Amino acid sequence: TLISPEYAITPAHCVDDNPMTVGWWSILAGTNNLTDLAGVSTQRRTITNVYIHPFYEPSTYRSDFAVVRFAPLSM
Repeated sequence: TLISPEYAITPAHCVDDNPMTVGWWSILAGTNNLTDLAGVSTQRRTITNVYIHPFYEPSTYRSDFAVVRFAPLSM
């Protein structure tokens, strides 16, 4: 879920123990079709920072969210 042109919220369990998250994963905005990479409004950005909720508990999924940062999207 986008919360600003350069931040989104995602489940923490998707980014918590993955050293390849930063610089490897990206977000895709402007479409709900992952194969629509050339759409007029489609924008892809590489994740540059991950901020996991400080009370996230992997075994129970308590506070299972994180904020990811990327280069600003054109809005």
